Formats: sequence, C-alpha cells, structure tokens
Amino acid sequence: MKKIILIPLLLLLSLGNVFSGSPKRAAGRTDGAWQIVELQGHSVEAGENIPYINLNCLKKAMNGFAGCNYIHGTFRINTVKRHLQFGSVASTRMACPQMQLESKVLELLPLTASYHIESPEEGSDLLVLHAQDGSDLMKLSRMMPLDGKWTVSKVEEVEIPEQENEIFLVFNSSQKMVYGNLGCNSYNASLEYTPQQKSLLKLGTGMTTLRLCEQMELEKQLLQAFQNVVSYKKFSDRKAILCDKSGKVLIELAR
Repeated sequence: MKKIILIPLLLLLSLGNVFSGSPKRAAGRTDGAWQIVELQGHSVEAGENIPYINLNCLKKAMNGFAGCNYIHGTFRINTVKRHLQFGSVASTRMACPQMQLESKVLELLPLTASYHIESPEEGSDLLVLHAQDGSDLMKLSRMMPLDGKWTVSKVEEVEIPEQENEIFLVFNSSQKMVYGNLGCNSYNASLEYTPQQKSLLKLGTGMTTLRLCEQMELEKQLLQAFQNVVSYKKFSDRKAILCDKSGKVLIELAR
C-alpha cells in the first residue's frame, strides 16, 4: 500500500515563492544604483556629473544625484504588482549653470506609478519608470556604485591638499572607462567591472598626456597605485576607497 504524504499549505506557498520569484527577490533586483539614461524618450548625456538614483527597498529610502544637487527621499514599492511611488524629494541647494536636467528629474519622479525591469543583454538591467497612464517617464541603467566624478583625497599615506588643478577620476561602467586629471596630465583607461562581483575592479593600462610639470612625484605615485587596484568599497555618496589584492587602501576618494 502506497503512503500518502501530506504537505502543509504553508510549505506549498513557500515553494511557490521560490519558483515564481518571491517579492523579496524582486525587491533585491530593484535595489541599488541606477543611472538615468533617458527622460521621456530623450537621451541623457553622461558627462562628469552622472545623474542617478539609489534605491534601498529594505528601508524604502532613495538618494541620488539629479545633475547639480544631491537628492533624497522615500518611496513605496509593490514588487508583485510592480507599483512604485516616490514621496517628497529633498535636495541640496547648489546653483549650476544648467538646471534643465535636474528640473526634469525632479518633475518626473513624483509622477511615477509603476515600473518594470528589462535585461537587454546578460548582466545588464534597465529600469523603466511609468506614469499612471503607462507612458514611459524615465529609463535607468544599473550602474556601478562608484560611477561618477570623485576627487582623489589621499594616495596611500599622502594627503592631497586642495590645489588649482583638481586631481579627480570619473568612473563610467556603462562605457567601461575611467578618466580624469592627475594634477599635471589628463588620464584615460579601460575599466573592468562585473556586476555579479560588486567589489572587484580593475583599471587597464592608462594613457596620459605628455605635459611636464615641476612636481611629478604625486602623479607617478598615482599611476603606480592604479596598476595595483583590484577592489573598491563605497562607504557613502561622499566617500570611497580603492584597494590592492591584500586589502590595503591605495587611494581614498571623496566628493
């Protein structure tokens, strides 16, 4: 005689979540930093100041950069029905020459009613925000948390004071490149970053302009440090570090 095994209803529901994709997993896919690449059908050019939003579904908190000012606020999300609604958005109060992009971002975020995520290619996600009528408001590409412009504040044990020629790096994972200024010469290199291994980072053999300046020691030290970078850690929107394979801090970044 065959045995009949009764499976509790609660267990069946749990198994259903595993195979269909639980809300927790869906929220995890929405979590993270997203670069704004399109506003109502118009492409957004990414320069040094990359506009983005960062979503924390656990805390229902949003922060980001709208093109001139840093922004933050709250949101509500229903991952089953794909509903998304942003609360009031606060921002810093810097004035910039071009504010059209920021004005449009701040106008469209409160109009968001729903979303979906596309995967145009493996390892690449595109977040699409929709208005109440279903029209596209905004498209955002998943970005490396380090993307954007950073001032180099420290190289190993050497503090870098403020100077006329700012020493900075701009990371752009969508274009797989990093560029900036080393104090004397401009710098450009390829960028290796795998979203599935979020902390890993490698800079390719960089190219620089060939200017000669009075003080070149710091520039040489930076170029040497770049060759040894294998990982990074971002502490906040304003602070990050680049490390070697042993975990030693090579470069500190700020913005």
